[in-house]
Amino acid sequence: MALILSSIYKWKDAWKTSNINEYLSFYSKEFKRADRSDFNTFANQKKQIFAKNENKIINLYNMDISPYPNSLGKKIYRAVMDEEYYSPSVKFVGKKELFLEVANNKVQILTED
Repeated sequence: MALILSSIYKWKDAWKTSNINEYLSFYSKEFKRADRSDFNTFANQKKQIFAKNENKIINLYNMDISPYPNSLGKKIYRAVMDEEYYSPSVKFVGKKELFLEVANNKVQILTED
């Protein structure tokens, strides 16, 4: 559980500082968004957004992390949290849901909503 929590906070820090390479390193190459876009589409969108290098405030709280059953025998977890995101161009307050896989002592985001 400590690995998952520390990874989520490192991911958030990379996001906050617009460190695109570190940020994308937390995502699985098999990543899919709810709109069915793949990792490459997502990465290109994020590169454009991060290029603005806006100051951001990102708060994550009320985090709930639980194992997520799957038929593949993988170590998958569901993380649900409240998110506050403020930048000059976007303001969001709501739920963030991540599905994470732990493999080879590394946490990778499979999907997010």
